[in-house]
Amino acid sequence: MGLFSFLTENGRGCFAVLAKDKLIYGSINQKRQCVSMHVNLVRKKWHFLCLVHSIGRAFSGGSLLKCYLDGVLVSSEKCRYAKVNESMTNCMVGSKMSLPTYEEENAMYSIKDSSPFLGQIGPVYMFSDAITSEQVQGIYSLGPSYMYEFLDNEISVSSGNPFPGGIFDSKDGLASKIIFGLNAQASSGRTLYNVSPLADHPLDKHSIEATVMVGTQLCSRRLLQQIIYCVGGVSVFFPLFTQSDLYENEEPGQSGQGFLSPFTKERLTAEVIELIASVLDENLANQQQMLLLSGFSILGFLLQSVPPQQLNMQTLSAFKHMFNVVANCGLSEMLVKDAISHIFLNPLVWVYTVYKVQRELYMFLIQQFDNDPRLLKSLCRLPRVLDIIRQFYWDSAKCQYAIGGKPLLHPITKQNIAVSDIEALIAFFETSQDMACIEDVLHMVIRAVSQKPLLASFLEQVDSLGGCHIFVNLLQRCVKEGALTNLSAWAWFNQFNVAFPCMQWKGIR
Repeated sequence: MGLFSFLTENGRGCFAVLAKDKLIYGSINQKRQCVSMHVNLVRKKWHFLCLVHSIGRAFSGGSLLKCYLDGVLVSSEKCRYAKVNESMTNCMVGSKMSLPTYEEENAMYSIKDSSPFLGQIGPVYMFSDAITSEQVQGIYSLGPSYMYEFLDNEISVSSGNPFPGGIFDSKDGLASKIIFGLNAQASSGRTLYNVSPLADHPLDKHSIEATVMVGTQLCSRRLLQQIIYCVGGVSVFFPLFTQSDLYENEEPGQSGQGFLSPFTKERLTAEVIELIASVLDENLANQQQMLLLSGFSILGFLLQSVPPQQLNMQTLSAFKHMFNVVANCGLSEMLVKDAISHIFLNPLVWVYTVYKVQRELYMFLIQQFDNDPRLLKSLCRLPRVLDIIRQFYWDSAKCQYAIGGKPLLHPITKQNIAVSDIEALIAFFETSQDMACIEDVLHMVIRAVSQKPLLASFLEQVDSLGGCHIFVNLLQRCVKEGALTNLSAWAWFNQFNVAFPCMQWKGIR
């Protein structure tokens, strides 16, 4: 496909065409030289392509052609610089090219003709000097929607962050080096105007214009995250979670031209989550809507109807990416709490997923609680942990309390150990009939109170409710109901005696 050609009337100048996984650049003066440079252009994706041709003397290595893709140098080749004195009047971008064949030309790179460019082309710039790699990276960091003049008063329009290479510098920036800059927005009818600042430009203002050729359509590009508000905002994607039954996998050979890679039904939920994350990323308006509409609460409810096969490692990975997006936004404190409460720490969503997914989920939660202990204190205190265990964790699925569908009794707890914490622990022991579950919780309590600061607070609250008699009564209940033998009860009593030597055990037989 033709990329560009800048030639004089007698055919001298330079051109470039795109072939499969490579770009072929030609320099034409008295002789013609072609070089091939490897580039990996992905279809249906925007790329930033920059060619820099610098003049060099023979003893210093000669002229050098560099190819940058998305701000990164991907190829560098020696190539003669086409020095011409005439005006380049035969200049085209993205059009079909027909070039004469030269006898001395390498047959591998011989180009007789090419097809027109098939795709979209954003702003096009030509500079009068070989720009540096830092300046290339700076242009790339502006994004595909930038189409202006690289003036210092545009910095606030683009971003508040400094750009590499000093591209907006009033003295050594890019504005003074622009020969022409063309884009679809600076147009009238079928004519494109040069956006170069022309205060000190030697050429007349109207000497560089471009005519849109037949078959080319001018269009204005907008990012989805910037215009989604027109149809209702980020919430318009939520119903997609309920459409999995209507989606059928593509059969082999039905993927058309291969522009889009088909994805399986098991990946559908992950794709929707990644879509929502991309809309939230660095967009304050969409983040505010997500907060005001209680978006994560709605997602947590909708995900309960998603088949467990779709709540897999790919889906969890997509949720981790979404968490990182909201954790680095301006509303992170509130959105992170919502995400943990309604998604990550919502067993109703994950209870039927495979063990590998659940283990990875809770390891991720532990990492987040370690990174920010405030989240643990506000979202995952003892009463809520016990509620989750009571409802969703059992040794025997036949237990009448292991139903996995009751509302949480204590969704939010206080900062310090309180009477309510001990009451929640007692309520769990009184209602649970799963002894394996009770044993695990007792071991957890014993390990926790082995820390002296926590032990003192724990004993204070236990004493206020009746002291050790609470646990003795629980053991007696278990023995009466046949859940524990006398020997097992005595073993548990000894463990409590070792764990809580400061408690008053007098009068107990």
